Amino acid sequence: MREQKTKEYLTAVYLLSASGPVRGVYVARELKLSRPTVSVSLQILAEAGYLTIDDKHFIHLTEAGEKLAREAMHETVRRGKSYHELVGQADEDEADGSSGQYRRLPQDQAQRWLENARADEIPEAILILSSRYYCVRVIDIAQFLGRSSASIHSKLRQLERYDLVAIGEESVVRLTEFGRAVAEEQYERHAPERERLIRAGQSPDEAERNALTSGTHLP
Repeated sequence: MREQKTKEYLTAVYLLSASGPVRGVYVARELKLSRPTVSVSLQILAEAGYLTIDDKHFIHLTEAGEKLAREAMHETVRRGKSYHELVGQADEDEADGSSGQYRRLPQDQAQRWLENARADEIPEAILILSSRYYCVRVIDIAQFLGRSSASIHSKLRQLERYDLVAIGEESVVRLTEFGRAVAEEQYERHAPERERLIRAGQSPDEAERNALTSGTHLP
């Protein structure tokens, strides 16, 4: 199996495991592949020592598999940082790894940065999901937006550097005070579209999601 494909599988398993036991069907759904294809690939990865599959068909990463998954996610974040440098949005102040302090942009600049970073749906999605669930995880955001967990995880790490979100244990995500202000502004901006969709017969929950994703930017 090609290295890139191996990393995609291992990253999917790693992120999915934050929300509970992982089965092949979950990986197939995450990667948008057929179950037979995923089953064969998982067996290859098991034989390579990256994961194990127990008697109940639950998938567990080995130490080697988890290490490679983490490396793959760090590579994704680094690519994201390079993108921001390319569009002129990042600088040396964006994050201080030793102190844990993050750069905060003025709200209007934050909105422009979100659009340039192709991540402008995420704060509003977190705001909506926070009103529905006790806690919001990466996989909840991914399912709500119809995206892969790996893609959402990469975007969240970028948002974290600008003090828009905080990511805790078990991939639980929350908006910072600053992030909530940005998300509420986004939510208000979509109010006319939500009202239009509700008048067209959609439920409030459907209208919230569709008003948010009608102009989707995530790849």
